[in-house]
Amino acid sequence: MPPPVTINGAAQLPEKPVLVIPNRVDGTVLRVLVESLGGMEKIAWLVEDTLRPSPELMTQVSREGSQGILFSAARGNHETLAEQVNAKLESGRHVVLLPGHQEQPGAYIADVPMCILQYLLKEYDKLVLPVYAGMYGKPGEAALLTSEQPYEQAVVSFLSAFIPSGDSAERLHAAWALEACRCVANVTHVQEETLGSALLCSLTAHPRAVIIDGVNEQSMSYRRLLTLAAPLARRLRKNTLTRRMGIILPPGRLSIIANVACMLAGISPVNINYNSSKAIFRSIAEQAELTHFITGSNFMQKQPDFPWPPSRDILFVEEMLTSSGLSFQLVKEYLVGRLGWRRLASWMDVPVTTVQDEALMAYSLPEEGAGVRGVLLSHHAVMMGYRLAASRLRSQAGKRVLSSLPFYYRTGFMLGLVYPLLNGQDIITYPESDAAKRICGLAHKYSPTIMTLEPRQIPGILEVAQPGDFVEGGHVLVAGRVPMAVAQQAYHDHKIVLCECYMPPECAMPVACSMPPPVHGVSSPHVVPAGAPGTAGLVMPGLAVRVTNHLRPDVPLGTGELGLLWVKGEPLFSGFVQDGMPAPDTSTNRWVCTGDIGCIRADGLLVVGGSRERFSYIEGELISHARVEEILADILSIPRISAEPRIAVVGTPTSDGRGEQVVLLSTLHKVVGPHDVITLRYAIVNERIASQYAPQRIVALRAIPTLPGGGVDYAFCRRLALSAPGYRRNT
Repeated sequence: MPPPVTINGAAQLPEKPVLVIPNRVDGTVLRVLVESLGGMEKIAWLVEDTLRPSPELMTQVSREGSQGILFSAARGNHETLAEQVNAKLESGRHVVLLPGHQEQPGAYIADVPMCILQYLLKEYDKLVLPVYAGMYGKPGEAALLTSEQPYEQAVVSFLSAFIPSGDSAERLHAAWALEACRCVANVTHVQEETLGSALLCSLTAHPRAVIIDGVNEQSMSYRRLLTLAAPLARRLRKNTLTRRMGIILPPGRLSIIANVACMLAGISPVNINYNSSKAIFRSIAEQAELTHFITGSNFMQKQPDFPWPPSRDILFVEEMLTSSGLSFQLVKEYLVGRLGWRRLASWMDVPVTTVQDEALMAYSLPEEGAGVRGVLLSHHAVMMGYRLAASRLRSQAGKRVLSSLPFYYRTGFMLGLVYPLLNGQDIITYPESDAAKRICGLAHKYSPTIMTLEPRQIPGILEVAQPGDFVEGGHVLVAGRVPMAVAQQAYHDHKIVLCECYMPPECAMPVACSMPPPVHGVSSPHVVPAGAPGTAGLVMPGLAVRVTNHLRPDVPLGTGELGLLWVKGEPLFSGFVQDGMPAPDTSTNRWVCTGDIGCIRADGLLVVGGSRERFSYIEGELISHARVEEILADILSIPRISAEPRIAVVGTPTSDGRGEQVVLLSTLHKVVGPHDVITLRYAIVNERIASQYAPQRIVALRAIPTLPGGGVDYAFCRRLALSAPGYRRNT
């Protein structure tokens, strides 16, 4: 029995024949197209020679009286194709592109290669009708969007027709992405689950999945996790009245139990950076209105410099687990199917919540701005983010995830904890993110298919990595920007594919995630790249990204142009928390500005350069400070992989206050001479690089300021540049 199909926009089809371009076609979509366009006798099929549809589809369209056009994007010419299309249109037939299935990452937006779209529309000047076909997985599956059969239901949307122009191919992809966002929000079979109920389902469905503590390699099954976390959740609900709970623990057994207990109890876990200063910790506690904090007694002794709250506000997880005195019989009955979710939730005193209620609170780290901001994520945002990420990552139950990022990192918490818990995957944790040798040893022993790392971990890992430490074809996800040279060196020296992951605070799951290339060769000449060094990969299914002018957000930019990044989709946040009060709600029907600068390449890959503060606008061009650092590292012979930073680049206003300038902070320059700036400028120009990339000032330092997490403290660097001798700003 064919899956049900929802048809949108069929009543608004143009009266005259048009060129119809669907993003993909299978037997179900083909029947919708034939019925909506007036029957087989009203259609002429358009097929590219090297990307032919399946034999089953070709059999369906090759009936008596059917017509078609066979063309080659590699050997044909645009004028001839345009003439053939026009002739079919004048005869009263719609011309419908019939694409095959190209090699691509999971749930990619289209089966039509960009090169074929560009070829097809180059000389075509009449109406084009985009059609979006979305296929949705079964309710019991993690993946929501799919591009393969079988699937649960389909949506076919006839979109607004337009006259082609220079960016027609990009406009088609943008229209498909926007419609995918709209359709995802209206998928009828999606069961609206809260995070707590979804966790319960996963923990009981995968009782033998394990959590391995990388310190002592002791394991804890999901069954055991539930028998510990459920009674703890009940105690938290009975003894605390707050809607949020601070958690100050490194990744490991106790941290996972504490986080799962909070999520089961309907309490938002707030994982706090245990390297925070007193001011940052106070800001987090006040914004989140935290009155209680969960930690471990041993861990507290190891962190004497942390600004711990009063002892009356601290809950030690070991004591709560050993002295709870609660009955575990109810949990055991639930595990064997004798107790339903509603009764167990009632036993844990879980409040009745809706999917729009707050599920999690995360914090942006100091590296991402001058201060920290709380991010509110609803149950709906988290669950939709999980299902859309699963549509692309396709990590099945039984696979393993190595979570080496602390849970106060959004990527560490969402992809290293929440994602594998909901997906029923084994989790290997290790609390010391700078212990490169141990991380490589765990990766070699347990062969995780997903790893979560941060950029500062890469140098140490590449120094000690051995052949075979990392799974070929696995996802080595890096939570931040990976310089192209570092990614290339990692692959050249160790065959490690570093996959950059872009997760702004506004989104519950990654907006884009680079993926490793196929382990085996591909069979099609049309391949959608899953990633490339220096890029964040393709935008996740069900999300849309656009780029606008950084000075005029209402002006969209074209392919390859740097500008502000905007995101639209269901996994978006509910708002920022500032001074204890939530910011105005941000609807998922809106475009949300991430504050980052980036661009979308011609092949669809997203390039993220960093926040707006890491760019300077000089002579009409956005200059990336990270790019300047890479250029100067080559000129000054600084190793790309170094334990300590030797240089840092920031932007400051010019002395007259009318523009911006690039400033170099350097430990290589003991004394800055009058000709050092000129020497660097000539060296940059000699490399055939624009002179705007040359720093206008150099500030000599003994050491580059760094943050507790190991990254460069660019905010402090900027203050040093502004206060350095020789800088005068007219006010």
